[in-house]
Amino acid sequence: ALGVVSGATPADTVLIADFTPTTTGDADIGVTARCGATDCVLVYVSPKGTAWIMQRVGGGTPTQKFRDFAQVQLNQPNRLVVAFQGSQVQSWLNGNLISSVQVDVANPGTIGFFGSNQDTTPSSVNLSGLYVFAAG
Repeated sequence: ALGVVSGATPADTVLIADFTPTTTGDADIGVTARCGATDCVLVYVSPKGTAWIMQRVGGGTPTQKFRDFAQVQLNQPNRLVVAFQGSQVQSWLNGNLISSVQVDVANPGTIGFFGSNQDTTPSSVNLSGLYVFAAG
């Protein structure tokens, strides 16, 4: 698994992750934001063609807020952009809006990027850039 985590960031942020998946193995590739001891928002995409948003509130089990199809390009640069503004979270993959949902996690926290294998077939992803901007 590949991971990058920041220090505390404002609650309203725009995250940009530039990454290249180099294998077809099933993987969770994405960003986390507003993460603290009990809360977190996670935005994932997979080379298998799926995108989803999860949230963890009050230390509970993560719950799914969104799931749909998204085309991740294998062996090519991909850009995941996620905007957090109040309770609204919007995400784009390679310039295409893939989700716009409301979440319950509103506090500032850490942000991160991750690539995590989800299958017996190995997966690999290269992170070429992670950018964080305060929204507003």
